[in-house]
Amino acid sequence: MNGTGDDLHGIALSMDVEPWWAGDLVREGRGGGQDIVAPAVDALLGLLEGKGVRATFFVLGTVAEEDPGLVERIAAGGHEIGSHAYEHINLTETTRSAFLASEKRTVDILTSICGERPLGFRAPSCSVGPGTPWFHETLEKDLGYRYSSSVFPMRTPLYGYPGTPLGPYIPAGEPGGGHLLEFPPTVYRGPLLRMPVCGGVYLRFQPLWLVVRLLRKVLQERPAVLYIHPRDIYPLREKPPGIGLLSRLALFHGAGKTLEKIAGLLDTFDFKPVREVLSL
Repeated sequence: MNGTGDDLHGIALSMDVEPWWAGDLVREGRGGGQDIVAPAVDALLGLLEGKGVRATFFVLGTVAEEDPGLVERIAAGGHEIGSHAYEHINLTETTRSAFLASEKRTVDILTSICGERPLGFRAPSCSVGPGTPWFHETLEKDLGYRYSSSVFPMRTPLYGYPGTPLGPYIPAGEPGGGHLLEFPPTVYRGPLLRMPVCGGVYLRFQPLWLVVRLLRKVLQERPAVLYIHPRDIYPLREKPPGIGLLSRLALFHGAGKTLEKIAGLLDTFDFKPVREVLSL
């Protein structure tokens, strides 16, 4: 039995299906180390099947091209397939036209594998902000997406768009704003500070009791969405050389215990795919 019944708003679980080195913490040695994407996804799929829970998997186009069978296994479990872009490139380092061309390719790849066009998109590294004013309009008008989960609503050392709403919203203030929903990764708003409680490195560092407590507070006000990566739940057997201590901690610390934390969360809350939480 999932959930306690005391969460007033919906909560979604998602995975960004990407290589361990994706992001801004690793600039050298990308591609090194063993491929953990498929083992990590399969481990999560097994846990979700055992708990009777469905989730959302935002898949990189390059991963889908290289391993279409992995995407087929995700879809066969009744999970939602979304896009995580074609390549894991920070959107502030690309252009609207380049993004549009590559994302059309990703939509075609995922649709051909699943037989269903993706409704949702998550930007690599949550890299949406003032430097990407074209983003939401392009997603909705040019690509037909219904929602995004790409804006991190607080500043971190690597990303973030402070001052944006914490719950789902229509970014109507941007050029071409229409009906597309933005569903930000979840941040707890306390009386003195904001604290990410959305998964990834934060889930690996935070004890389960704290995550549960903060999520219960959030769910009294608004829906929540958590995200994880393959590296969060499937540790590398050997850590690649050339990565500094802080980056190693951010990338790998606590990975061996994360799947157990997720199991605890699945027993505490009623998780659904993102599109169901948003009623799309």
